[in-house]
Amino acid sequence: MLIEGQEYNLRLDLTAMRDFEQETGKNIFRMISDAMRSISVIPQLMLVDDKEEAAKNNAKFGAEILQSVIEVTDFSVSDIPVLLWAAIGGSESGLTVREAGRLVTVKNFMEVGGALVGAIMEALPLGGEGEPAADDGDDPTQSPTG
Repeated sequence: MLIEGQEYNLRLDLTAMRDFEQETGKNIFRMISDAMRSISVIPQLMLVDDKEEAAKNNAKFGAEILQSVIEVTDFSVSDIPVLLWAAIGGSESGLTVREAGRLVTVKNFMEVGGALVGAIMEALPLGGEGEPAADDGDDPTQSPTG
């Protein structure tokens, strides 16, 4: 994502999730789960193979998604800079949360929000080709022989 002439690679890995939770005290897995249950466009976003099309969808549905997330979770506007900071790389990025917050303006709010939604969607456990991960039939509670 390009912000003020600087390219940022947003990635919501476990370290980013931990950084977000440490800064906010909020459970990101619970927030994502609650939000996904309430957002009607999630299936449309999850079944897109093409990254360019996925980015367009994230931008297009960014307002609806952010509004739903804020309504059904305890996610707030003050969490956006923290999530951006964490997705950029947290303390390893060389930015502070405050500096990450300064990157988000009224003008680019929807674009940044869409990119954060995209990072969340990419972090979800999906199988290849944009399809949900298939059940391989293995029962993890059973031993390999029985």
